[in-house]
Amino acid sequence: MQFSSLAAIAVLGLTSFTTAHPHKRSVDLVEALKILAPKSVSCDGAKKPDECRTAEQAAPFLEAGFKKYGLVSDNAKAAALGLVSLESGDFQYKRNAFPGRPGQGTVNMQMPNFNLEYARSLPEVAPLVANITTTEGLSDAEKNRMLSLLVENDEYNFGSVSWFVKWKCPEVRCTLAKDINQGYRDYMACVEVDPDNEERMASFKLAKQAFGITV
Repeated sequence: MQFSSLAAIAVLGLTSFTTAHPHKRSVDLVEALKILAPKSVSCDGAKKPDECRTAEQAAPFLEAGFKKYGLVSDNAKAAALGLVSLESGDFQYKRNAFPGRPGQGTVNMQMPNFNLEYARSLPEVAPLVANITTTEGLSDAEKNRMLSLLVENDEYNFGSVSWFVKWKCPEVRCTLAKDINQGYRDYMACVEVDPDNEERMASFKLAKQAFGITV
C-alpha cells in the first residue's frame, strides 16, 4: 500500500512537472531560415552567386556559431537571424554592396573595426592580422583583405553574428530570453540602428514567425 501511494505521488509529481514544463518543440533551422530569409531557398539569379548561400548551406554554420558563442534561446536566435537576414539580403551578400563600403561585411555586415576584433579572436586568422592594431587610417585594400579572411570561410562568416552578440551586446542575451520584444529593442540599440524601421520590424516579425514565437 505504501509503495502504491508513493508511486501515485510520483506519477502525480511527474504529471505536474510535465504540465508546468511542457516539451519545447524543436525548430528545424533550415525550414526556419526559408521563412525568415525567403531568398535563401535558392541562389538561382543571385547577383553575386559566389557570395550567396542557401538555407541548407547556411544552417549548420549558424548553428555552430550559436553553440560556440552561447546563443541558447530561440528568442536570441530569432532576433539575431532577423537582423542578419536583412543585412545580408537573405544571405546573398557577404560584402557591403550598398553603397559598397570597403571592408564592411560578413553576414552581420560588420564595420572594419569589429572585423579586426573578430579576426584577432580566431586562432587561425589572428596571425594573418597580427600587424594590424587599428583600422584608423588603414587602406581600403587592407580592410578588404581582412574581410576576405572572414567571409571566404563560411564558419567565420556565419559565426560573426553570434560572436557580436556575445562580446558586443552581452546583456541582450538575457533580456531576449525573458522578453523578445524588449530584447529586440535593446539589441537594435546596441547595433545602433532604429528598432522602429519598417524593414527591420518586418524582418523581426518574420523571424519570430519562423521560430513559432507569437508574442
